[in-house]
Amino acid sequence: MNQLKLAFRQLRLRPMLSWGVKGVGALGIGATTAMYSIYQQILVRPLPTPEPERLVNLGAPGPGKFGGTYGDLGIGDRDAQFTYAMFRELEARHPGFSGLAAQTDFVSNLSYREQPSYSRGGMLVSGGYFGVLGLKPARL
Repeated sequence: MNQLKLAFRQLRLRPMLSWGVKGVGALGIGATTAMYSIYQQILVRPLPTPEPERLVNLGAPGPGKFGGTYGDLGIGDRDAQFTYAMFRELEARHPGFSGLAAQTDFVSNLSYREQPSYSRGGMLVSGGYFGVLGLKPARL
């Protein structure tokens, strides 16, 4: 108990040290809160779809060499790709699924008022994408 009294006395005698200790504590609490919020948003909260526990993400070995796929542009996981032909064959031969959807990222160059802009945020989806997820697109 005497050591705690001594610590508080030292902080009272050195106000700048006291403010430094308070600042480091506030930064630590803020960083911990931010990390927990990100964890909660990404890993814990369920997907905003009806019955998210029924969704399955399938992957297939991607091409080993460069040459003609979106994965060659450095987007997405090159080791888990389906070609469009593989997707269509899976859709035709396995009617046991309640629905299938496909998606892939793509690179785009946009321009507005003659100012070009590079974007990695595009996504190509199959026709049944929103139906399978049970979502409605923002705009048709």
